[in-house]
Amino acid sequence: LDDTAADMLTKIAEKNGVNIQTGVKIAEITGDGKVDGVLLEDGTKIPADIVLVSTGVRANKELAEDAGLLTNRAVMVSDKMQTSDSNVFAGGDCAEFDGANIAIWPVAMEMGRIAGANAAGDNLPYVPQTQGMSLNALNTSVYSMGDVGTKEDVTYKTLEIRDDKKLTLEKYYFRNNALCGVILIGDTSKMAEATEAVQQKKAFNEIF
Repeated sequence: LDDTAADMLTKIAEKNGVNIQTGVKIAEITGDGKVDGVLLEDGTKIPADIVLVSTGVRANKELAEDAGLLTNRAVMVSDKMQTSDSNVFAGGDCAEFDGANIAIWPVAMEMGRIAGANAAGDNLPYVPQTQGMSLNALNTSVYSMGDVGTKEDVTYKTLEIRDDKKLTLEKYYFRNNALCGVILIGDTSKMAEATEAVQQKKAFNEIF
């Protein structure tokens, strides 16, 4: 999400009783045998019956490293899903392609298809697809896909339709007059057509 969307989602969360705090550091998870709170570095204590920690993905590389394969964040593969040993193929959550370890189901499925085909003698390239993110929670829906202004050295043109009272947002990002990203909050009924438009890199006048 960009800053506008993140701010709106934060307000939606607060409206639904969820307090989001960013830029804080946890000093200690407190309790004697059972958690009773989280102590922040500034001395603030947040009472808690349970603490969930979400820290991303860490690939299990042990088998690959023991076999002498090249690894980084995960097992490094080429666009043919070949590892540093041309006779060994990898795909899915354990694989790193072009510097990224994208551990989501559609990517794993496609990597597996390419790895299996090439291991059987084909010569198919893996072509990364732009993936979307969706959320249905906090009495709202969120959809985001593509590049939503993440590159500092790129000039974007944007179209934003926002309702701060209803807490809805429809935002489109264009790069070189081609749609490169979209964010929908509240009403995600245009998700399918927006996805297609991003994949086809449609121009502004082809959409509006």
